[in-house]
Amino acid sequence: NWHPDFPTSAEQVLQFFALGNKKNVTTLVAINQDYAKILLDIIGEINLKDYNTIVNSSNISDVLRSRRSEFFPGSKQKKHLLSQLLAQFQIRIIEADENSKLNIIKQTLNQLTLKNIQLYSANDDIDQIFSKHNMRQELQYEDDSEYLFFVESNVGINKANKNILREVTVETNDFESLITVNFKNNNLQPSISNLTELVSNPETDDKKTEHLGYVNYQRIIVKPNWQLDYIKYNDQSIENWDEDLIENKNGIEFKQIGFLTTLEEQSSAILEVSFRNTEKNKDKIYIQKQPGIPATPYTVKRKGNVLQILLEKNLVIMKDI
Repeated sequence: NWHPDFPTSAEQVLQFFALGNKKNVTTLVAINQDYAKILLDIIGEINLKDYNTIVNSSNISDVLRSRRSEFFPGSKQKKHLLSQLLAQFQIRIIEADENSKLNIIKQTLNQLTLKNIQLYSANDDIDQIFSKHNMRQELQYEDDSEYLFFVESNVGINKANKNILREVTVETNDFESLITVNFKNNNLQPSISNLTELVSNPETDDKKTEHLGYVNYQRIIVKPNWQLDYIKYNDQSIENWDEDLIENKNGIEFKQIGFLTTLEEQSSAILEVSFRNTEKNKDKIYIQKQPGIPATPYTVKRKGNVLQILLEKNLVIMKDI
C-alpha cells in the first residue's frame, strides 16, 4: 500500500508516469469513491454503452471491481473502462444546469476539506498553495501536541471495508496512552459457497461467492518518542508487528507500527494498543483521519475528563478538558 503521507506517495506515482513516457504529467489529483458517488447523485446515472452497464451512486464500487478477474498484465480494459467513465462524467458535468453546477462546486470544496480529494504538484509554487490550504493529507504535527493517525488497508481483495464500523477510545495519563478500537464487520456471509457455485453455475458473478471477511493491515502512526508497550486483539497478544521510522516529504520523522488483523462476517473485535511516552504527554493531541474512512466516533479520556466527538477530519483536541 501507499505511503500514508500523500505528497510522498504522489511523487512515487509521478515517477511511474515518467517511466511510462508520461513525463509531462506534473500534477496529481486523487479522488475516492465517496466523491464519485456524490457527483452521480447530482448529475444522475451514467450509461456505459461499451459495457452495457448503468453506473449510479449505489453500484459504482461493484462496477469498477466486477471485471477485475478479466484484467491481466498488459490488458488495457481497465484503463478503457476508467477512461469511458471519466469522459461521461465530464460530459454530464458540462451539460448540467446552473443549480447542479453550483452544488458540484459546493460539494467539491467540502470533499477537499474531508480529504476525499487530494492534490499534489511537482511545481513547488503550485504545491505550496495546495499545502497551505490543506488540500491533501500530510503527515504533520506540532511540537506542543501528541499525535495519532490510524491507517487501515484492506488486503483481503474484496469490498469488506465498506461495511466495517469502528469506534476509538484514547485514554491517557502523564506518560501512558491506551488506544482501544472496537471493530464490527456488518457484512453478511456469501449465500453461495465457491464449491457449490462452480458445480451448479460456473458463470456466476464472482461477487456472489467471495468472502467478506475483513483482512486489515493496521498501521498506527505516532511521534517517535512513543514506545510500544503491547498490542492485543480480542485479548490475544500480537507478538509480531512491523516497526519503522518513516518521514514525510519535509523530512520529519514518525513512528509507524503495522500488523495484520482479521474479522469474519457478522462479528466484532476489540483492538488494544498501549504506548509509553519517554517524555511527559502534552496537553493536546492531534488526531488525523484517514481519507475514505467514514466519520468515526472518538472518546478521549484524560484525568477523569471525557470528550466524545465524531471525527470527520483532522482535529486538535485539548486533553485537559
